[in-house]
Amino acid sequence: MLCHPINAPSMVESLSNGESHTDLLQLAATNKDKVLVLLSSIEAPCKVRDLKAIAIGMGFRRARSLNISDVLARATPYAVNLRDGWQITSLGRRYLAERGLLSANTGHPVDSPNLRNSLMQVANDRTVGFLDEAIKCHENRLHRAAVIMSWIGAVAQLQHHVVENHLEEFNEIANRKNGGWKSAKTANDLGQMRESEFLNRLSEISVIGNDVKKELMQCLNRRNSCGHPNDFVVGDQTSAYHLEVLINNVFTRGCALCDDGNTPPGDDPSRPDQPTKKSSSQGSCA
Repeated sequence: MLCHPINAPSMVESLSNGESHTDLLQLAATNKDKVLVLLSSIEAPCKVRDLKAIAIGMGFRRARSLNISDVLARATPYAVNLRDGWQITSLGRRYLAERGLLSANTGHPVDSPNLRNSLMQVANDRTVGFLDEAIKCHENRLHRAAVIMSWIGAVAQLQHHVVENHLEEFNEIANRKNGGWKSAKTANDLGQMRESEFLNRLSEISVIGNDVKKELMQCLNRRNSCGHPNDFVVGDQTSAYHLEVLINNVFTRGCALCDDGNTPPGDDPSRPDQPTKKSSSQGSCA
């Protein structure tokens, strides 16, 4: 729904609980915060002239003489100027939430017990923080942030896994496929490779299967769309699906990244005559 002038009937439908946002306008200390509060009350992009009319209608009288365009231009990255008008970003909503200026009536937090329970299965402290923050973003409908944070954590976990378990074979194929590749020694070194190429190399050394790679490529494309100012919209279901794919195929797979859940040769408890296979990856993927 586009933002219509304040006297149009549909404008009433596009506002999310006018009383609560009117109260928040009074609490906002700066013009930037006030304008962001106004944008948070509107579901669709809004032209400056319409935003000014809404502001006056909600009691923000100084908006008559305020250069709202200039305020919004200085509010980047909390607001973005789309083809149909200005819209608050996920970062903008987080900014308001941190200052107690985001109305609780913009939508109840998403109930995601399955996603939350998955945290208990993630043992890697270096990546669990990314997933925890991503789930919190999802629960508060900061969907773009959820997509981005979960992807960062997933890539970090994959990089850590390669360093601990597959670094030699990864470097071998990367040296063949990626011209000028300098053999990696750390996860930071792996970060020098484009993420799409990184996924291709993981598939080629069987760290992930081809079907998993296809799903992760879609997650990467979604992350790229969310990481740039545009009119791409992410809803509850898309955000949840993105998180679920990464949780099931990266975060909680553990050593399945190595052996698909099968008992490694030499570690079969039913064959006591076999020597125990020692693995440098033991305990590093759980």
